[in-house]
Amino acid sequence: RTRTALLANSYAWYEFAVFGYLIRPIAKNYAGGSSIMMWSIVSVAFFVRPIGGILFGMLGDSVGRKPAFIFSTVLVSLSTVLQGCLPSYRTGQGDLGLALLIILRVAQGIGIGGVLGSSVIYIAEYSGPGSLGIAMGFLAVSSNVGFLLASLIAATLDSALSGDQMADWGYRIPFFLALLPGMLLIRSAHAMEDTPVFKHKVDGESNSGWASQREVMRSFGGRIMMGVALIAGAAAFWYVSTVYIFEWIDTELDDSQVDSIILWAAVVQNVVAVIFSLPSGYVIDVHGLVSVFVASTLACGIVSLFTFLMMLKSTTVATLFLGPGIIIGAAKAFAYTTNNAMASVIFPPNVRSRAVGVSYNLSNAVFGGLGPAFSQLLLPVSILGPGLL
Repeated sequence: RTRTALLANSYAWYEFAVFGYLIRPIAKNYAGGSSIMMWSIVSVAFFVRPIGGILFGMLGDSVGRKPAFIFSTVLVSLSTVLQGCLPSYRTGQGDLGLALLIILRVAQGIGIGGVLGSSVIYIAEYSGPGSLGIAMGFLAVSSNVGFLLASLIAATLDSALSGDQMADWGYRIPFFLALLPGMLLIRSAHAMEDTPVFKHKVDGESNSGWASQREVMRSFGGRIMMGVALIAGAAAFWYVSTVYIFEWIDTELDDSQVDSIILWAAVVQNVVAVIFSLPSGYVIDVHGLVSVFVASTLACGIVSLFTFLMMLKSTTVATLFLGPGIIIGAAKAFAYTTNNAMASVIFPPNVRSRAVGVSYNLSNAVFGGLGPAFSQLLLPVSILGPGLL
């Protein structure tokens, strides 16, 4: 019943991770090599996610979780594959390619805003009493599998192709590879059933009982802002310390000893994150969500700063795989599991899809999506700026 939601979650995170891991060859095609410009485009896609959260959240709360899931998945699939087909400055049509890239990133951001919120709610509402942590652990596994596939494909291409080949055509391959899984995912989504929680609400209430978006914001605005604040720390950690850190190592530390294996450290990170995902969910069910959430959030801040400091002091193969690989990978699993669990429990079922869609995506937009761009801007002030952020 939940397999399709887990696969869609993997698919959404795969695309984001691919774009982040291949930001340099993509920047050569659409931004004259400017990483700041490309991370700004990433930020634009994040800022429209709350729109997707609202639109697909309204659909999910009024018509059903399933239709919201299907439509958002179609939008993500199409916009992902089409990014691999765009003209670029290297083909002589850079302005057109850049404009289309921005349009597709916006469309994808709206779709992902629906997919991620729908996946969290779908899995949470199918979890039994006392098993929310394990349910979110499975969701974390799916997210980290998406990251793992993206890092594995990016690392393989980076090792097999020259820099010119990557910039000319190699960066397009991961987007094309998303075509068949996207088609299978859309087909699978049609066989889904709506969650028991939604069916119960439909049976118990008339359509007029479902609050409008204005009423949701009026009645639950404070709780939505609480959700934004709760997720903020992990959002910044997730996008700066798990993806951006590899570009920081590559461009700022510029150590030839690790240049050729940087993306393989990302593969290690994601393998570790997959391994720790289910244990993190088990810890939540045993020790309670609130205590594990607080510990996880504090740990993310500490290990993030520690890892940046460690890499700045000694950029070796050992520190690369230990810090950004193993340590960040373990923290990443706990961060994702605890934050999704927290997001799913603070709103009642009749507004849950919209409220989670807004709070979850708004926090990730402000604190996550802007993280890499702010990190780039902080570099002239301090090379340790991303770690402090």
